[in-house]
Amino acid sequence: MPSGTGCDLSWIKAADGVSADCRRMKSILVLAGGGETDGVVFDTALSTARSVGAHLDFLHVHLSAGDAAVYSPHVDFAMGKGLEKALALLTKEAADRATTSLRDFEQLCSREALPIVDMPPARSDGTVTASWREIRTEAIPAMMAAARHRDLVVIGRFSRSNGLPPQLVEDLLLESGRPILVAPPISRPDRSGVAVVGWKETPASARALTAALPLLATCERVVVVAVDEGSSAGSFDDVCEVGRGLAWHGINVDVKWLPMPQHSAAELLHAIAGEFDADYLVMGGYGRGRFRETIFGGCTRHFLEAADRPVLLMH
Repeated sequence: MPSGTGCDLSWIKAADGVSADCRRMKSILVLAGGGETDGVVFDTALSTARSVGAHLDFLHVHLSAGDAAVYSPHVDFAMGKGLEKALALLTKEAADRATTSLRDFEQLCSREALPIVDMPPARSDGTVTASWREIRTEAIPAMMAAARHRDLVVIGRFSRSNGLPPQLVEDLLLESGRPILVAPPISRPDRSGVAVVGWKETPASARALTAALPLLATCERVVVVAVDEGSSAGSFDDVCEVGRGLAWHGINVDVKWLPMPQHSAAELLHAIAGEFDADYLVMGGYGRGRFRETIFGGCTRHFLEAADRPVLLMH
């Protein structure tokens, strides 16, 4: 047997013959920035975790002034005393965000009676648990690695400068290999039990659907929507096959094949999600390539900027 550094996973082996169900969503990464979006991000993550009985792994990356300066307006123009003052301000803002994010985590766990644990129990009863990590390192590689080690990433949309790149959601979507759940602007306290899947005959749509299966299985109804955009979008028969596949998972599913609207497929999908008051909108991300979507728009860009409900994306 080759020698080397091993990872002791013996604690994972469940007692009494209990085995892990690898098909389910059990570990959710929650990116805690310490800013104004944390409240809705935490609420979205908690609601999702409760539906599938998952663990919430909260992560805050404490930014250095140098890292934050890269994405902070006007800092690159500062010199001398002005630069020293700008870096001191960035250092203070990073410390404030770290303090706020930890406080919000502790308040959430206290208010919702979430057990704080570092390891899974030998036998899970579906109780939502939580853990907290604060790390000081280069932010983007750390977040990317953490995302790849979890089943789902919950994140808020960019609202204002916080020392992180404005395109962080897009970077995670394209490079983490994990599904990204983007929180809406405001919390949604009540669940309708309905999810809407925006379907297109692309690998990204297929991956998004597979990633979302644990969530879809908790819904009372799933509506699969496809828009007739021509031959590249597939056909009515294709969408029906998607519905049949979901039915084999015991999911109550409806299928809608719609003509191309006057404006855009994104606006139509947005309207349908609102009509059903969907808890989640599931769709593939950047199906035509990121550069083209940036230039010409598209569903991914539309929902990253304008979604009023949680959107699960997979590239």
